[in-house]
Amino acid sequence: MTDLLRHPASWAPGQWIDQALHCDFDLGDKRVNWNRAAWSVLRLPSPLNWPAGSRLRLSLACDEPRPDTGVMLGLQRQGACWYAHTWVAGLAATATSGEVAIADFTPAEWYAPHGESHVDGVGRMDGNGITAIAVGVCDPRGVGRLRLRVTALELIEAPASQRLAEVTVDGRWLQVEDTDCIPPGVFGSFNLPAGHVARYRLGSSRSIEHTGLRACYRQPQEGESFVLHSLGDRVRPSPRLTHADWQSRSAETGRALAEAALADGRHAVVEYWNEPYLNWANRNRANFIPQLFDLDQASEGGQAHIAHDGAPVPHLRWTKRYEIPPWSWCSPRDWRRGIDQQGGQHSPVHAPPYKGMDAVYGGNWTPSRHPPEDCADGSSYRVEVAAGEGLQLRASTPWHLYDETQFTHWSGAAMLPLYVEPALAVGQALKAADPQATFIVGWGNRASEDRWAAWELLYKPTIDATIDYIDGVCDHDYGGDPSKMSAVYELINTYSLSTYGKRLGGWNSECAGATDPQAVPEAANQATVGGADQRKCRWTMRKILHSLATVVDKARNCAHFGYGGSWWSDDGEGVAMDALRALRGRLLAVASDDPQLLAVAAVDGLDPRCPRPDDLGPGHDVSLGLLNDASTTRDVRLQLQPPAGCRFASAQVLRPQPQADGRMQLQVQGLPCSPDGCQVSLTLAPGEALALRLPLIGRPQAGEVLQRQQFVSPLILHLISAEQPAQTQIHLPPQLLASAESARLRLCCEHLGTDCGEILINGNTLSLPALPSAENGARLIDLPLDLAQLSPTTNLELRLRHPSAAPWHLVCVSILLDTAKSFAVV
Repeated sequence: MTDLLRHPASWAPGQWIDQALHCDFDLGDKRVNWNRAAWSVLRLPSPLNWPAGSRLRLSLACDEPRPDTGVMLGLQRQGACWYAHTWVAGLAATATSGEVAIADFTPAEWYAPHGESHVDGVGRMDGNGITAIAVGVCDPRGVGRLRLRVTALELIEAPASQRLAEVTVDGRWLQVEDTDCIPPGVFGSFNLPAGHVARYRLGSSRSIEHTGLRACYRQPQEGESFVLHSLGDRVRPSPRLTHADWQSRSAETGRALAEAALADGRHAVVEYWNEPYLNWANRNRANFIPQLFDLDQASEGGQAHIAHDGAPVPHLRWTKRYEIPPWSWCSPRDWRRGIDQQGGQHSPVHAPPYKGMDAVYGGNWTPSRHPPEDCADGSSYRVEVAAGEGLQLRASTPWHLYDETQFTHWSGAAMLPLYVEPALAVGQALKAADPQATFIVGWGNRASEDRWAAWELLYKPTIDATIDYIDGVCDHDYGGDPSKMSAVYELINTYSLSTYGKRLGGWNSECAGATDPQAVPEAANQATVGGADQRKCRWTMRKILHSLATVVDKARNCAHFGYGGSWWSDDGEGVAMDALRALRGRLLAVASDDPQLLAVAAVDGLDPRCPRPDDLGPGHDVSLGLLNDASTTRDVRLQLQPPAGCRFASAQVLRPQPQADGRMQLQVQGLPCSPDGCQVSLTLAPGEALALRLPLIGRPQAGEVLQRQQFVSPLILHLISAEQPAQTQIHLPPQLLASAESARLRLCCEHLGTDCGEILINGNTLSLPALPSAENGARLIDLPLDLAQLSPTTNLELRLRHPSAAPWHLVCVSILLDTAKSFAVV
């Protein structure tokens, strides 16, 4: 054990008093985006190298405990990239400690100390070249001043190696709820060049009609299962504001899309609006154009009313005072305007127009003509408009709109009626014309954004308002750990199922490993540095395999975005798609005895929505995707049997590998295999993903199917503390429970530390493993249950293991039952 706290170098900021590091962190007094952080940093005189299996133990004291806040640790790698663990120990008690694995540190996405980089060519903390250590806090809700003392920071030796994990494919078919095939849309795309659909066997694409008021139906390309038709683009105002006949025009658009798809022999798949979370309310403020509202009724703090019909918009208010809006979108100078001698306002637009949208937003943006900050309203000032030519203007402050619930760059609750009302008009007409059409709503960010504020402000109210017409919820997933979306899909489905008895799919309509620079402008400068192809390949493998292994019944689409630069590259995402090219078709049952070793298997060539290309050869393949979701290396023994009616012809493992020039390349290696079974041992590095492909001799026949069904608790988003344990029930059908062959507890949670949580299931204690979660994201895990401990009404009590343990956050919880059924039709 090594004491790091008493290293001869100094921490800054911070004071060393009485053998403890005293930190005084000020995070302000109002809520901001999730990445506000404060750090105390120790710069090391020379780099340190630690085995990846090592652990850090942090001990703390706090005179004013806060159950809503935790302490972070950061590690800088090679003087450049920062990695972090965002909840090492909670601050719910006056004295606490936490222990975390070095390999569980993830890139400190946009909250690295001093704004330094979180990007390098590795993308995983390997313990080598540690040049700085940091202690910090991160809380977007505003915690004011937080004082704590770090009493110990110790490096602990790596534990003994993990036992051998077993993964088995026994040849049976699998059906998860109503899903018996790999969803083709998980291998989807948006904005890729012609030819990529066939090259990478992509199952869907996306088309955006920008106004939201025209039915531009597009046929799928050859090999595609469907096209996701998105109505409306983020940079345009809502039709609710711009058209008096918004309702009839929206309804006609939905009806026409349904009819066009039916005429093509298909059912329309429609997403309402592209990313309304963003430009509707951020710096461009497309839904805050003053002329779209009744300016005659404007008053300080007054309610805004839509210009064409006088309808009030809840939470949307007028102001001339720069300090009033809870989120500042501009500088004080850009808040004001100049008036010329003819009474004309220079720079008439209310905010910088998005490129090419000047006419829609109301004119050109000319900030050079805005009044100086020290020039009072009514006073004159002079600006230069050309060489030697000046212009005399009078300073003024126009009326501005603000959303009293918006605390960051994304939309607040004032945008709800502007989205929901036209969405309902589209959805009602779409479903009336074709009840089998698919209608998807959502805001284009993650429902978990800013510690689930996006869920509370946007997603939950939208689902409540549109539940009778929707089939799923859309999101965009840029940057960070893609596994967090599996937890989001679980939360959405748990809520809709327990509240309305309706399952909702998760529809990702844009995703990429790079952060979206429209949301975080600094992202454009960091997305291509270091080993970009390696990061993108790993991210894509993880995105797809985590979704398929955990939420195959919920993940309906993943639209991998763009081409070139920070987006898609054939040597990055393309290599991941090549590795998984045969992972299509009918699902096979997979059993893993390690909950952090995730697997999905299928037989290609059995799904008419996903025709098998000629280059894969005739016949069928068994394809297996494997993901090591653990922070340590995993040795695994695979045992695979072919489905009924088939034998294995051969076997190979497909592994993306980095090359000397930074590009990724697919390494294909043959495996020993007998016709009746394949048994092979492999080693997977932390976070590594790979695929196996086993061509078949013969045609698969009808055989036994494993039916997986999920039963949910209505309890969601609950802080589990010593003062607030939670009790809930899950109802299991008695006949199904009696015939089940296995059961698992599915847990989605955040900030679950070592030796912190447990669940009593009908009085039987299940200790919960530590589940490190990245900031702004939750973790999902399945834990085996003893069927004998379950009952038709199963009681659950979620609590801390001991009173001094740190609180943890439950997202949702459910029970999965597996039951064997005979002879599914193939």
